[in-house]
Parts: sequence; structure tokens; C-alpha cells
Amino acid sequence: AVREPATLTALAGGLLAAMLLGSVVAPGIPPAAGDVAVPGEPIARAGDTVVLVGTSGVRWEDVDRATTPTLWRLLRDGATAGATSVGVTGSSRRCDSAGWLALSAGRAPVTGQWRDGWRCTPWGVQVSASDDGARIAGWDEFTALQRTSDYRPRLGVLAATLAEHGTCATAVGRGAALALADRDGRVARYRTLNEAMLDGTFEQCPLTVVDAGAAPLLPRPVLTPGGSMQTAVAPDVAEAGRTEALGRIDATVRRVLAAAPADAVVLVVDVGDPTARRPGLGLGLGPASGGSARFLTVSSTRWEGVVRLLDVPTTLLAAVGAPEPAEFTGAPLAAGGVRPADTGTTVDQIAELSVRDLALRSVSGSITTTPMMLGLALFLLTVLLAWRRVRPGVARVVGRVLDAVFLVLAAMPAGLFLMSTWYWWRGPNPVQGMWLGLAAATLTVAGLGALAPRRHAWAAPGVIAAVTFGVLTLDALLGTPLHRGSPLGPAPALGGRYYGFGNPTYSVYVVAAIAAVAAVSTWLLRHGRRWLAIAVALLLSSVALVVDLWPTLGADVGGGLVLLPVLGVLVLAVAGVRVSWQRLVLIGVAGLVLVAGIGLLDWSRPPGDRSHLGRFVQSTIDGTAWETVSRKAGFALSSVTSGSTAWLTLALVVAVAVLLWPRGPVRGRWLTRLEAHWPIARPMLVALLLAAVGGALVNDYGVRIATIMLFAAVPLVGLLVVRTLPEAPGALAFDSARAGGEEQDDG
Repeated sequence: AVREPATLTALAGGLLAAMLLGSVVAPGIPPAAGDVAVPGEPIARAGDTVVLVGTSGVRWEDVDRATTPTLWRLLRDGATAGATSVGVTGSSRRCDSAGWLALSAGRAPVTGQWRDGWRCTPWGVQVSASDDGARIAGWDEFTALQRTSDYRPRLGVLAATLAEHGTCATAVGRGAALALADRDGRVARYRTLNEAMLDGTFEQCPLTVVDAGAAPLLPRPVLTPGGSMQTAVAPDVAEAGRTEALGRIDATVRRVLAAAPADAVVLVVDVGDPTARRPGLGLGLGPASGGSARFLTVSSTRWEGVVRLLDVPTTLLAAVGAPEPAEFTGAPLAAGGVRPADTGTTVDQIAELSVRDLALRSVSGSITTTPMMLGLALFLLTVLLAWRRVRPGVARVVGRVLDAVFLVLAAMPAGLFLMSTWYWWRGPNPVQGMWLGLAAATLTVAGLGALAPRRHAWAAPGVIAAVTFGVLTLDALLGTPLHRGSPLGPAPALGGRYYGFGNPTYSVYVVAAIAAVAAVSTWLLRHGRRWLAIAVALLLSSVALVVDLWPTLGADVGGGLVLLPVLGVLVLAVAGVRVSWQRLVLIGVAGLVLVAGIGLLDWSRPPGDRSHLGRFVQSTIDGTAWETVSRKAGFALSSVTSGSTAWLTLALVVAVAVLLWPRGPVRGRWLTRLEAHWPIARPMLVALLLAAVGGALVNDYGVRIATIMLFAAVPLVGLLVVRTLPEAPGALAFDSARAGGEEQDDG
């Protein structure tokens, strides 16, 4: 009785829930950088005087008592602190105009083009002789470049909104002029830094933006072949030169603080690193919040100590009481959870986020593809065993090995998230710690699956799927803390999604949900409880749908559209109702209505609190939704030609569709045997196929959705097939049980 799947799943769920809750609660007292954010108070309110000091290339590992004493003192005196995610990625971020233009447009701009290599568009500031203003030389070229972007940024939105609101703003320095130029490239008020220090500039307008200089040639952390983190410096740059650049930036910050009004809200934000190196997280400092020192946070990331550069324009407009334009997607910066009082600890914690991100990005491209390829190869070997006669002894040994490997591969998706509970990035060797954490978490889940009774072929895959489903569901309910240390989670240095379920997580979650519903329903059907099986299938499907779609949980629009019809197929199979095209269309329409209803609820919240779904509703109202749809469709279509992995994925999807086609020309012996052992296997495979095709069509990830689904699904199906081979102990036990009439209702 102890080894029954339900008891085992409950035991596994309790153990893993304790691990997950411990990972959330333990570091949360006090909060650490990167934790799930607590609700914060805005650092700037309507009517405040704001001074934005922008730097270029300053990272948290640069902050120390000797080189940047002003920044160190701000931290010591209680400044809110956080890492700033760059506003521009790709080749455009290499240009010194990138971050400043991102502030201007509220979106990632295009800053150059490829001409025998990447060429940044030249620009300059032409000071007006007749007034206080200036003009950006090269503005027309910048404006023309934006037409080549899928995001269609419009330069000058920040300045235009300020002007429409009647707000005075001053640009101090070249980069600041880019940020405050209007749509025609004109800057209403411009000063050099020395001029601003002499004429009381900081007292004259409620908003002043300052370019504090650049230190772009940053000593960068690199991964050595041995897996350790070291520092490398461009060979033509002396360390002393960069130290001097950081010192000049720090001195500029000191001068601005001395000249700014005593009650001004001063923000020090890094706008990006104009080099070809990998992007990292920049400096972010806000005013002291009073009382305990706090992390910077924002509702668009929901991370303690991580904000986006694209949140800064929204913060500036909120401070002067100006409305947010439709082009902006940010939220006002806020003072969040209490940070460590010790300055060095705060610096180390926030700098650690870049180290973790670099380690994760080094494996994100292969961490699913390589196991998927291995799983497919072993699956082909398993099918070969099912077709050919092999000596019983050899078959038994090979079957045991395949069974063990499939168990580990099937547990790996859960391991990729549970590895975060080991805090692998805090050791002396982050890369080594990452692999050890993944191995420990994966083997824990595989061990739980190994305890499942072998007399039921579906038991072990069901336990592993249920554990994966439970872990990701609980993770969403807790604010997705596991995602932050997972290779399938967000990349804060690259921007994008910081919370909820991204495309890789959807791909794993839908496989786990489908297999878990099928296994739990089968267990209930075996005990003659069909109505309870139907009710539980409906309940689990509803949980999966709500968790994936709800704005404060998974916030996954595309997944919500697909999950309802996909899980509907499975629920109908459990209920013994034939799946028809009419029923599928009806369920699909219900899914659209549900997504639309939740979208309207999300849209009714304040703009800064909306998720992707609420912002899409707003874009529909603004008439710009088609741009989003066409952009995502373009990304999805481009995934088809992304390489051999995509082509293999498409071939496999087509092959599965042909294999499952009713009364089709191809019949797999392994599938026939699997259906004999587990009749719900075919509806489960149909649901997986629909989830892969539907997910690829409605998400910008395209074919990669199906690729990651194969990574999660192939080991589960392989484990089922191995345990239904003629020589498999589970198959023999099943056959003898049927002979005795003990399994009359096996789902």
C-alpha cells in the first residue's frame, strides 16, 4: 500500500514542497537580491523634483570604497539599490547611443546597421546660438533606422509627452540630449556639465537628466574551461585607464549631488555598456527610503533588486504627473524589501546576479537539446527491441538500462527548476555548483519515480509528471522563485519576461499536466471510480489552466489559448466521450472567451500592474495589437529555418501525427502494445501533439516549443514503452493480472 502511486505522489509532493518553501522562506528573512519582491512604495511621486544621472558601463562589481567612494557612500547612507537590466540587446547595444535612445522611445531602438561589420550611426549635439536648446546631428538617420525594427520604436516620445504636459526638463551632457530630444531631434534646454554647475540648472526644472560619462571597457567575468569565474581585460586597455574612468564618473555623481536640491529624488542608473561583450546588469541607485535600507524593485520584474532601464521613463513621467504614452511598457520604480545594512554584502548580492545569469546562459542553448537527442536515440533503440526478437537475458539487461536512463531523463525537467533550491551560484565555483545542483535535484526526482510499482507501466511516468506538475504549480503560486536559478527561466541581463511562465516553462508544464491528469485518472478508473476520475481530471485541468494563464501567476497568454482544448481532449477521453471536431471547436471558442475575460480583468488594473495579457488588451484598444501579432508571427516563422534541430522537430511532429491518425496507413507495434496496457495513452499522445502544434502557432517561440516538449515528453513515453516490452517485468505482471481478471477497468 505504501508504494501505491497516490501515496507515493503525496510523499514526493510533500518532500519537494518543503524544499521549495524552504528556498523561498529561508533567504527571505531578510530578503536577498533576486528574491520574489514584496510590494514597494514608489521612490518618486507626482510633484517631486527628479535628477536622473546616467552612466555607461558601470557594473556592481565596480563599486568599492576606493574607486567609487561616492557610490559606496550612497549605499552606506541607505540608498535603494538594484541591478539595471539593459534596454537594448543585440548588435544595437554596442553603440553609445543605445541606452539614451531607449529612454527617449521607451522601447529598444536600432542604433546602427551592418556594413562590412556593425556600424554605429554617428551623432552629435549642435548647441543653438539663439536659445537654450540644441539639436541632435544624425537624428534623421536614427529615425529612419527605426523602421527596420520589428518593435517600431518612435524616438522622442519621452520629450513629447513632457512637452504636452507642460513640464520643463533639462539635458546635461551628450547622452542626456539624446534622451530628451523631441520627435524632430530638438532639445528644449541643454547644458554642458560645467555650465550646469554654475547657473543653477538643477533648481530650474522639475526634471534634469545628466550624462555622467562612460567606462565601457569593463573587466568582464568569463567562464574558463575549468568552469571557474575569472576576469579578462581587453588587451589594448590598461586597467589604470578604466579605474580613472570610473573615478571620473564617481566625481561627476558627487558634483551632481552637491548641486541638486536637497529634496530632489536622485537616481543613478547605468544605461548600458557600449561594447561587444556579453550584456550584464548595470548599476541602479535610488534615494534612501527612510528607516531601513531597501532594494529597488518594480512590478514589471517582481524581483528584489532588479529593475529595467525601460522602467525609468515611466518613473520620470510619474514623478511629474504626466500620463504614460502607449509606447511605454514600464512601471514606476519602488523601494522594496529590506536589503543588508552592510554595504559590501549588498554589492556582493547584486553582483552575484550577473554571475548566475552568465552561468545559466552558457548552457541554456544545449541543456534541453542534448537530452532530447539522447532520449530520441534511446527511444529508437526501445522500438527496435519491440520489433525484433532478442534473447530474454539480453533484453532484460538492456531494458533495465533503458529504464534507468529514461527515469533520469524524465526527471530532468523538474530538476532544472528544483536545482535552484541548492543555491548553486553562491559557492566559489558557480558553474560546478550549477551542475551539482542539477544532478542532485534530478536524481531526487528520479529516485521517487523509481519507487513507483513496476506492475503498472504508467505509474513511474505518472509520479514523475505529477511531481513536475506540482513543483511548477507551487512555484507559480509563490512567485516563480525557482525560475530565477533555472536555465529554463528568465535572463535578466537580456530583458524580456521576468515572472510567470515563459515559453520553455509552458513547454514543460503542459507535458507534465497532460501526463499527470492521465495517470491520476487511470489510477481512479482502476478502482472503479469513474465519476471521481472525471472530477479530478477537470480539477487538475482547471488548476493547470488558471496557473498558466492568471496574470499574477503564469501570465502566459499563448499557453492559456492552447491548454483548454488540449486538456479538454484528455477530460473527454477520461469520461469516455468521443472527441469530434465540433467539440474541439466549441472548447476552443470557450478558451478564447476565457482568455478575453481574464485579459479584461487584467486590463482593469493600473497600467504599471498589468501583465502581458492586460497590455495586449490595451494595444487592441490603441489599434496597435496587429503589430504585436505580426511581430510574434514573424519570430515563430523564422524558427522553422533555425537549424537542424528545428527540422528534426518538424519531422517528428509530422511522424507522430501520421502515427496517431485514425485508421492511418502506419501502425506502430509499440503503440499497439502501449494502448493494450494503457488505453488512455492514445488520447494523451493526441493532447501532447495538439499542445506542440498549438503552442508553436500562437507563441513567438515557434518550433522551439515543440522541441522543448520533446525534451520533456520523449523520456516519459520511452519509459512507458520500455515497461510494456514483452520481457519487461511490468508487462509480465500486467498480463498475468489480466488473466486473473483483476484489471477490468484500466482506463
